[in-house]
Amino acid sequence: MKHGLIGRYKKRHFKGYCLFIIFTLLLTGCASVEKPVENEKSPSNTKITIESYNMSEKERLLISKTGVEQIEFFKLNGTLKEDDDLQFSVEVRAI
Repeated sequence: MKHGLIGRYKKRHFKGYCLFIIFTLLLTGCASVEKPVENEKSPSNTKITIESYNMSEKERLLISKTGVEQIEFFKLNGTLKEDDDLQFSVEVRAI
């Protein structure tokens, strides 16, 4: 082989290796790896019930001074473990 052909051969393989490395890094960067969530807790078997709360006259008077037209109160019965959190959501429907 002539010197010029050897140089072209090396350049072609060098480009191939570079493309292989770039492709490998691209695939590695796009790979999805799930890490375990350390702070995520499994739900406990604690039983909690929700009941409507009947306010006293004093409580109703105080609430009437807030200017809120409609408000509902509920009472939660039950206990949570020390590390448990209570999660809730509120759904508001427009009239």
